[in-house]
Amino acid sequence: MTSKVIDALRYGFSDSDRILIDANVWLYLFGPKPPNSAPARTYSAVFKGLQGAKTLILLDVLVLSEFVNRFARDEYQVQVRSGAMVSHDFKTFRDSADFVPIAQAIARSVALIGKFAQPIDHPLTAFDLPALISEFEKGSRDLNDQLLAETCKQNRLMLLSNDGDLSHAGITILTTNPRLLRRL
Repeated sequence: MTSKVIDALRYGFSDSDRILIDANVWLYLFGPKPPNSAPARTYSAVFKGLQGAKTLILLDVLVLSEFVNRFARDEYQVQVRSGAMVSHDFKTFRDSADFVPIAQAIARSVALIGKFAQPIDHPLTAFDLPALISEFEKGSRDLNDQLLAETCKQNRLMLLSNDGDLSHAGITILTTNPRLLRRL
């Protein structure tokens, strides 16, 4: 089933819209990504549109977890590439004093996200988990992406995402990703 892909910059948000923002977009907005990158600028403009329209922005536990983990791993890679004297094992680094400032930065970002997004319960019990696992074991589907798509279906949500892996999910995807938009 093909997803409906909409250019998020051209979409007219309203207060009746219900949007789940994917971790990749939160990373552009509040993560360690360069703030002047093209995706960061475009998703910032979209985010302002969401706020201006008083659109309901939702946060799923999988998105939050992915945001925190990706932020931490990206910052770890920055440390390693810069030649900092950090462990070459992420988990050892995460348990070190060197990680504390990164954890604090992540906590500040999560607090900001919490100011804009309302948590939503993850409806795993409503999913056909064996069917999702069957799709996953074929090797062509990411399980977290499938779970997010099912969350959107169960709750009648649109997904704001930069991820092209969800184009098969049968949901409405708002994006500024040029590769996804070329499929229109």
